[in-house]
Amino acid sequence: MCRIACKIGGIVVGKKAMPRRKKLSVEEPNEQQEAAVEIVQTEERASVPIEKEKAERDEPTTEETGVVPVEAELITEGEDAPLSGEEKELLLQLERQIEDSFYAAATALRAINEKRLYRESYRTFTEYCESRFGFKRRQAYHYIEAANVTDTLAKSARAVHVLPTTEYQIRPLSTIKDPEKQVEVWMRAVEKAGGRAPSHEIVKEVKQEILGNGTSPKPPSNPLQEGDVCVIKRSTDALLSDRAGFWGVVTEEAGETVTLELFDRTVPKVAITDVVPLKLSKKEEKERAELLSRLKAIYEGVGVGEDALVPIFRHFGTLTARATLTRFEKKLLSFLERQFKDAKMETDDGDSPPQDASE
Repeated sequence: MCRIACKIGGIVVGKKAMPRRKKLSVEEPNEQQEAAVEIVQTEERASVPIEKEKAERDEPTTEETGVVPVEAELITEGEDAPLSGEEKELLLQLERQIEDSFYAAATALRAINEKRLYRESYRTFTEYCESRFGFKRRQAYHYIEAANVTDTLAKSARAVHVLPTTEYQIRPLSTIKDPEKQVEVWMRAVEKAGGRAPSHEIVKEVKQEILGNGTSPKPPSNPLQEGDVCVIKRSTDALLSDRAGFWGVVTEEAGETVTLELFDRTVPKVAITDVVPLKLSKKEEKERAELLSRLKAIYEGVGVGEDALVPIFRHFGTLTARATLTRFEKKLLSFLERQFKDAKMETDDGDSPPQDASE
């Protein structure tokens, strides 16, 4: 490094001189280097088809997999072709199968309940449905109610061409007591749905328009609960029309209705206005429940079709003036239960029981 000195105003000032930078020169590639670059690029270009050919060679062929490639067909919305005559017929057939399946299940449950075909293994119809089909508490009765409504629609004098396909569709109709109003609401709902089976919401909306002017009246509170003993008043229910004055035990309550257990039948969806609760103590209610079980066992054992027992069942079935049994009534029940056991033994063994000489 050199030192530069200069004289400024009689003073010598020293300054270091900056080193001179070496100038870099860019050499032009010679012919040998250009040839080398060209060889590398040629090899890279040549390797591409080789790798592609190797990949294609490694892929399984149609003969090896047995799968024939098919081009996907793209279907866009709004371009669906109208149904052909054959497709319309198929759609109608499948829809009828769905309707028949729902209706068949509903009518089967109704028959099992009305004939008490569950009684051999289960105490109540609700218990049977929960154990056998996994139904929730009210589900089976919803199906039965739907079967009744469907029958009303199908048998109506007015031409009903579209019938329900599910239970939930017509659940709003089950609380309408007047069959003609049921038909009116359903037909208006079908019309509102464009001639098809309407949804639950449409049926509910039309019901409110026709019966409630767009608003639903507040339902009365249900004073009854499970275990209560009630007396049946006059009722338009087909299962209660011959049971006015009889008592039963509430096995389920839901809104404005209850399920009532009698000695010879179980009646779902009994309006709370059709029954009057008996004022009994908890002990007396328990005794009535036990009496009901005994009467049911006798009825199912020897009472079905036995005309001589009709007055006896009527006596016990309408016993509402007092809560307890007399001594004679207790003996009479015990006698009938023995007859039931003898009849059961006769059925099981195939032999007739010994005859009492006094009979």
